[in-house]
Amino acid sequence: MVTVLATAGMTVASLVLYTISALAPFITDEWGLSRAAVGALASIMFGVASVASLMAGPAVDVVGIRRAFFALSGVMVVAMSLAFTAQSYWWLVAAAAVAGLGLALVNPATNQLIAAGVPAQRHGTAIGFKQSGGQFAALGGGLGLPVVAAAAGWRAGFGLAALLTVALLIAVWWLVPGGGVAKGSGLRWQRPEVWLTGLMGYALLLSVSMAAVGTYVPLYAVEDLGLPSWFGGAALAVFGVAGIAGRVWWGRWADRAPRVRGALVGLALVAAVSVLTLLAAAVVSPALVWLAVVRRGGTGYASAMVSIGIFMGFVVGPAGFGLIADAAGYALAWSVVALGAVTSAGLLVLLRRQVTV
Repeated sequence: MVTVLATAGMTVASLVLYTISALAPFITDEWGLSRAAVGALASIMFGVASVASLMAGPAVDVVGIRRAFFALSGVMVVAMSLAFTAQSYWWLVAAAAVAGLGLALVNPATNQLIAAGVPAQRHGTAIGFKQSGGQFAALGGGLGLPVVAAAAGWRAGFGLAALLTVALLIAVWWLVPGGGVAKGSGLRWQRPEVWLTGLMGYALLLSVSMAAVGTYVPLYAVEDLGLPSWFGGAALAVFGVAGIAGRVWWGRWADRAPRVRGALVGLALVAAVSVLTLLAAAVVSPALVWLAVVRRGGTGYASAMVSIGIFMGFVVGPAGFGLIADAAGYALAWSVVALGAVTSAGLLVLLRRQVTV
């Protein structure tokens, strides 16, 4: 049940991103948005998450898991409601900003839930399933939301996603016990150790590629390849299925591995190659980054620091990709994304003595 709840939390926190991605062709048709404007929504979301993570991780350590999950569910309900009632692009900007607060909470809260409720020898598997939550959002959004949007408009897609978020709020009320406030270090800023700084840099660079693929696959399929909108949604769903399989497999493998640094380097190189074939990039698993954090004893604070790296990559990735695609086309944009993945592998190699995870 702990793993299921953590996975549901990740799914809900990812819904705004993949709902925007799946509905992007419909939104751009109505409002005439540029690719950069679509990417800016994801960048705003993760920019807010990056800043909020400075306090969210220590806050989760202080207030405990149940309150953190309530806060996560509540802010995501507000974000979905804003998008559902959107009358202009700026309503979506506000929804993205609010969703960023939920993203800041989700990894510290779910990692702490797993650390407290799952035996150590199963942490890898649990984190693998938990990290699949985002891909469940991509799968469900890619398959269902374009159909809903075609029948009832894209706002109805956000309305459906809001109902799922309310369902998590109810589940938290019934399933997560009260009390159990964590013993954290408080809301003080701490300078990250070298191993944690290395993981932050790796996460930043690799997440640029993940963000670009997750945000632009449907729009790329429709605009550049000339495929129908339903195919763009199906492509996002395939991305989700591949991501689920990859995260679960890597999580199970990690439970039997003494160290994960070598796998992290290999995954970055796989990402660089697979970004050029697009959908294969989904098998790259951030679950191993989170396992490295848990193995080093990190919960709220360490999770928040790695979250900052990931979120900054999601800030740079969609907006940067959109600007490059608008100016020079998709081919150059995908090439730059692949270069970022190669650089992330090089960073871990350079820091191999410090990042001993």
